[in-house]
Amino acid sequence: MAVREFWLRWPTSTVLVLLLWCSFVRAQTCPKGCKCEGLSVTCANGLMQYVPPGIPINTTHLNFSNNSLTIIRNQTQLHNLPNLRTLSLWKNRIIAIEDGAFWGHSALKNLDLSYNDLRIVNRSAFRGLPGLNTLDLHGNPRLCLDFGSLGTLPNLQRLVLGYTNVIFIPGLFQTSSGNLNPPVGLLDLQLWEMGLLRIPYEAIKELPNLSELNMSQNKIKCIHHFAFTSNGNLTLLDLSSNPIAIVHSDAFEGLAKLSTLLLDNTNTLTMLPEGVFDPLPNGVKICLYGNKWNCDCHIKWLKSWTEEEGRVHCAQKPNCHTPSDLQGNPFFTVPKELFQCDGSVLNLPNVACYSDVKYTDGFCLELQQKHNIPMTTTTSSPSTDPITKKKVSTPTLSPTMHQSKIGFIVTGVSIMLIVILIVGVFIARQIRIQKKLHDQNKYFNISYENGDSQLQMAESPTPEKEKVFH
Repeated sequence: MAVREFWLRWPTSTVLVLLLWCSFVRAQTCPKGCKCEGLSVTCANGLMQYVPPGIPINTTHLNFSNNSLTIIRNQTQLHNLPNLRTLSLWKNRIIAIEDGAFWGHSALKNLDLSYNDLRIVNRSAFRGLPGLNTLDLHGNPRLCLDFGSLGTLPNLQRLVLGYTNVIFIPGLFQTSSGNLNPPVGLLDLQLWEMGLLRIPYEAIKELPNLSELNMSQNKIKCIHHFAFTSNGNLTLLDLSSNPIAIVHSDAFEGLAKLSTLLLDNTNTLTMLPEGVFDPLPNGVKICLYGNKWNCDCHIKWLKSWTEEEGRVHCAQKPNCHTPSDLQGNPFFTVPKELFQCDGSVLNLPNVACYSDVKYTDGFCLELQQKHNIPMTTTTSSPSTDPITKKKVSTPTLSPTMHQSKIGFIVTGVSIMLIVILIVGVFIARQIRIQKKLHDQNKYFNISYENGDSQLQMAESPTPEKEKVFH
């Protein structure tokens, strides 16, 4: 009875207890194997095959790295997270992205798909991401981007394609109608270790706002005339660890804002034409170490240039490789008068610059046939892979998935009990109020009836009174 009176007389306490209970239930909605902190959820290092259900709908940052996801399908738990701004899927086993997999994620800004096994990405794979700023695809060595696959990302600011098989051509920016739609706001482009045979001039000229361009660790042998005239906003240009043998005198025209130029560790560069650095600002930092410099009269100008006031140097300095009597000596230790020629004519290296390298439609189809590799998934009932059209095994539900479902059911039951409790308290209070009103009405009715009887008795004449009256 005392407990009943407490719930009936103290509705504020009831509400507080219910709110605390709701908070407890809400805390339990974080899937098992995940960590939920505010608007950030981390489900990393769990070897999960699916994004688990039960992730709070208002999550803005999801880290699902180092798991066993194989295909990003167009109907997954990701569709229940419309507020995502950062999605990290690096180091999974992703081989494909279904068309429409990211529909409804217009708020997504950063997408990390690095270190997976992506093969072919179709033109509709990234539809639904108009606000994406950063796309990281590096570490997918068999990745091939189809024509138009980047044409749906107009607000892209950073693109990382290092260590992939992507052929960077303007066709990547095509729209469904065939028109070019390059992300003109792209600031950072990472094209390292992609097997590039030459600088992709046709594509980078469509990106006038580029600030950083990294093409290190490729197979580029030549830097042609006016290679970067359309990229006047570049501040960092990394061409290191390429087998560069020829740099034309006007190769760096138009780079008036450049602050860092990396030409180190080519292991093939022996000379540079005089005046090649004239278009660059005075404070530019140029790294030239790790090359086989021929310290003769043809690079005497370079010795003088490096010693001019205001030059910014790398920690490592360039050394002479030839002639043999100067081999291993840094530039700054060799007197200018020793940079001499023996009267022979300068012979430029005879290398193939691959200026005629062209790519055609269908290279993704050729790659698909070349890398016909089955999926690596857990055995279960066979299904058809949307990319290779082959029968593959579909992963079975993991224990984490079952536990997440059980947690979801427990949460639903708890919410139902809370609703029943609230309704019960409300009904009990209403019954008490109705009982009070009924008792009061009964009391007044009895009092009213007693008053009428007394009034009738007082007014009714007695026989004695009638005699006196008559």
